[in-house]
Amino acid sequence: EHYGAGAWVAERPVKTAQKACLPPYVSGIELVDSTLHLVQDLPTPAVGSSEEAALQWQAEADAAVALGLSSLLRQLLASEFKAVAPERQVSVTFVRLSPAVYRCQLRWRHSDHKEQEGEEGTVSVSGHGASVAEALLISKHRLLGNLGHWSGPSDPRLQRLLDVSACLTELHQHISEVAASRREAFATETPALGASLEVGVFDGERDLHTRVVDLLQLFCCLLRDPPPCREVCWEALARAWTLFLALQDTARLRRLVQSAAAGCSVGIPLALWAKLAEASAWCPGFLALEPLDELSIAEDSAAASYVRHNLYSLLLEQRMQLEQELGKRSGQLVNINIKWQLGAEGWICSYDPTSVPGTISGKGSVLWLSAGVQDMGGLLCEVVDDGRALVRGAPALGTLVAILGTTRPRCQALPCYAAVQGRQREALLALLLDESQGPFDPSLRSIIVDSWGAKADFPIVAALASGCPKALVDDESKARLVGQLGRGSPQGVVPCWLDECIAGSTADDTYAIPLPACRPVPRRIAKESPLLGTFTPAQRAAVQCALSRRLTMVRGPPGTGKTHVAAAIISEALRKVPGDARVLAVTQSHAAAVNLHRRLEQFDVKVARVGTTLRPREVVEQRLFAQLRSSDLAADGEFEVLARVARQESRMAESTIASTPAGSSAVALAAGIAPSALTTLQFGIMQRMARQADAVVMTCATSGNRGLLRGGGPFPLLVLDEAGQCIEPGPLVPLSLGCESLTAVGDEKQLPAVVLDRAAERRGLGRSLFERCVQTCIVSPGSGFVLLDEQRRMHPSIAEFPFEFFYGGGVGNAVELTRDRPPMPGFPWPSPFCQVCFVDCGPQTRCEDSHASSDGRSHANLKEATALVAVLAHCIAAGTLAADIAVVTGYSAQQALLQRSIRSKLGISAEGVRVDTVDGIQGAERDLVLVSTVRAGFSGEVGFMRDPRRINVLLTRARRGIIVFGASYTLEGEAETWRPWMRWVDGKGAVMSLHTLETHYQDEVAHDHRASDLKQSSGERVADGREASKQQVLQRHHGRIVVEDQLDQHAVLCQAVDPWHLVSGPPPPEPCQEPELVCSSSRWTPYVDPHSQKTWYYNETTGQSAWDMPSPDNAQLTCPERYVS
Repeated sequence: EHYGAGAWVAERPVKTAQKACLPPYVSGIELVDSTLHLVQDLPTPAVGSSEEAALQWQAEADAAVALGLSSLLRQLLASEFKAVAPERQVSVTFVRLSPAVYRCQLRWRHSDHKEQEGEEGTVSVSGHGASVAEALLISKHRLLGNLGHWSGPSDPRLQRLLDVSACLTELHQHISEVAASRREAFATETPALGASLEVGVFDGERDLHTRVVDLLQLFCCLLRDPPPCREVCWEALARAWTLFLALQDTARLRRLVQSAAAGCSVGIPLALWAKLAEASAWCPGFLALEPLDELSIAEDSAAASYVRHNLYSLLLEQRMQLEQELGKRSGQLVNINIKWQLGAEGWICSYDPTSVPGTISGKGSVLWLSAGVQDMGGLLCEVVDDGRALVRGAPALGTLVAILGTTRPRCQALPCYAAVQGRQREALLALLLDESQGPFDPSLRSIIVDSWGAKADFPIVAALASGCPKALVDDESKARLVGQLGRGSPQGVVPCWLDECIAGSTADDTYAIPLPACRPVPRRIAKESPLLGTFTPAQRAAVQCALSRRLTMVRGPPGTGKTHVAAAIISEALRKVPGDARVLAVTQSHAAAVNLHRRLEQFDVKVARVGTTLRPREVVEQRLFAQLRSSDLAADGEFEVLARVARQESRMAESTIASTPAGSSAVALAAGIAPSALTTLQFGIMQRMARQADAVVMTCATSGNRGLLRGGGPFPLLVLDEAGQCIEPGPLVPLSLGCESLTAVGDEKQLPAVVLDRAAERRGLGRSLFERCVQTCIVSPGSGFVLLDEQRRMHPSIAEFPFEFFYGGGVGNAVELTRDRPPMPGFPWPSPFCQVCFVDCGPQTRCEDSHASSDGRSHANLKEATALVAVLAHCIAAGTLAADIAVVTGYSAQQALLQRSIRSKLGISAEGVRVDTVDGIQGAERDLVLVSTVRAGFSGEVGFMRDPRRINVLLTRARRGIIVFGASYTLEGEAETWRPWMRWVDGKGAVMSLHTLETHYQDEVAHDHRASDLKQSSGERVADGREASKQQVLQRHHGRIVVEDQLDQHAVLCQAVDPWHLVSGPPPPEPCQEPELVCSSSRWTPYVDPHSQKTWYYNETTGQSAWDMPSPDNAQLTCPERYVS
């Protein structure tokens, strides 16, 4: 405080402080453990007095205690004191009693400042020493003894702790020495090294396994009967845990966990359990997490139980993701230069981040390091800082030492979600902090935690959720509410219970708080958006509920306008929040964030979409970027640089380099800027945009990046879109920003959260917070839960089954849908009143059954794909735009097969058709949707397509028509959803067999041929006033001859792509020479060989063939024919 916060403090704080504490600068200040302390001089006792004798005796006794503390014991004592008595709970006072005697007094108090069972609320001790540091050491020793966290040097349990600590230190030194000797051998190119590399055994490693096993046995003895200083024991266990995991021995690991459980009946601290579990999750393929699930924790609060359950599920999912990423790991490994050092958390490597291709700067990236030895595996390292990574998982001790012993390991970056999961774990652990120190709003924290588990008190939680945060209640609303009460309260006085209700509780009806004078607050949005005038009553109720409650859940079935309602909530909230407060909107997916941002711009909201994964073009295209670019804030030219990079990115968008992991670097270099400089520049611009915006749109994952949101106002309201697709820990990340109110918009009856690990899914990780709050009635209809009950997307016949089956008929249709949604042309709909059709491809033989893909993880069905592409061709030929059609399947292998078939058979005519999976089509809609269910076996197994929520999404993407291809026998075998749908569609008369569809198209093509023949023989021409329709254009696409004529376009396209209409039989003779024209009105027909792609022309009148079609004035060209060789 005296010297201020100058630059010298930040550059050399400890060195400067030490110098500043010495004369002649200042006197009476001592620096102990990097902390400045005032030392008060007391009068020296008279020589020979009783006070001097007592002081001398106490000083000698404390000096004897200090001499009995070895350096290792002093380290353990300091660690135990730091864990037991945090700085915020300890006050320290130093006095100098004589030139050679100092006294330190410690006062420790519990965190809750109240007396606890069997203990005083405050403990005070003192210690003496020849220096300030020694007096502080004795005081800590005495305080830990009074609290029961330390014992005398004769305690055998303390001796076992010393043995374990010494053994662990020696083992770390041994590993470092072995690694150093190996590096020296590499440097000197020792000839004997090659043979050692082949078998993975090096000098000095032979007894490493034995040493680690011996250390594990010492830990078992220590934990079975631990000393009073248990915090030090837990710290040592955490340091050694990585070595125990490298043993890859589940039995020994389980024995160690059982010893800890036996020696600590009340359980281990949750913080220690979290450390061990997190380290175990970095060992894919090794069941290291399962033994920890049997270990109880010391904390018995609802928050601790909630955190442990969700943390364990998250770590199971992380392990599965790492296992899958390692299984499909591909790409080139590069050698990088690294330096190793042993830190408090483990081994840390320093490297040049630019030397690793594909890495993402920042905390949470994952590196895979290999020593280059065959069958040895590699290390998993987590990037903890720019250019620094911490060793997380090793498949064996030999692998650990081998990689620590090289300075140029082979490296590769893994695309995983460690950073996202790390933020979710941090948010979970933050729930354990008390209300005064935690980042969460106390009321929302109580709603989330107290509603979980068997002891949840749902009525109390529901009452808390109904309260309205003070940030959403302005003075005008409060005055209006008081006026409506009409209970005789004095003028200008607010009932005390009103503010209590706002806080979420109830109190007596007494009047005590004066009403503050209403003052005008500048509003960002002066008046209500005109778009609200088109809202349904349910949509308006959702907006009003979100602005008057602490917790609101809005369920939006398909087509009911969920995103539109979310944008309206944000727009109206900005008219109420005070001062510089903003609204934060988060989504689960990037596509949903883009959609919500566009809707907010339609509402004229000053909104910014930010995130670390945004490309420069996505930032530049935002309206707020253009506004700031033209303002004084863009005077430094950074906006112009980013705009130039965005233009370069647009030019490279179609190239292959833009889609590679190094695409951003290539774009930056092409624009004349270094990639690292571009990252810094774009981050800074997004920071400015977030500070200037009234609403910020992000994904749940990127909302944990506090740097992007630094410097702006608070976020009293959080709007969560796609709430049904978020795992429960997901929304905790944005809520940890201190949001006071949560509005979740979603639908738990559509796509769930993606969970790969089956054990984690059984534990409920896939259930969202939205679903839990609805199921446990924390919110209910009329009290925080709103159902959007009118859909404006689908024809009523398409919406009939899903809304009746999944929503109990609680959703209606807009009146104009029947008129505005006519049937799609090009398909013979079986029922004129139902725009849903099921094409039964029939039971298939064993050789025709749907087959697994090459990787065994997906399935494909060629027969369904062929039929679907044929129907797609007819629909496009009938005039349907390709951009209005979507092809959906549940399997990635079928998706790839359909994409290849459409590209090869339809070419450019099908550009714009969206071919996607069920998970990818969520949130999208098209006029026509073609569905391939793929599975067609006699076993009745539908596999991935059995999930009712995915079926709901599948059946609700179409506006004007949906055609489902599948095997009725297989689908009826799934009794929960597909069988009821099959019975419904059959009752509507909307089932068609594949043979019936083939026959219809064959008759249609034959009719087109007869009509063409009739017109050609009579010389008729169709004249509709458009010159283009009278011309016949010959175009060549991808080596194929396609003859297009508007009159015969339907037949031409169908014949070109439809395998049902191939002309069989021998081909006409190939031409031997140029024919002699014998008739000026000859009719020439082109023939195309599908294998050789040769084309020639045959004259049906004269029987002649020609390589080139003669072109007299009245020569006629008919539709091309194809034959089967």
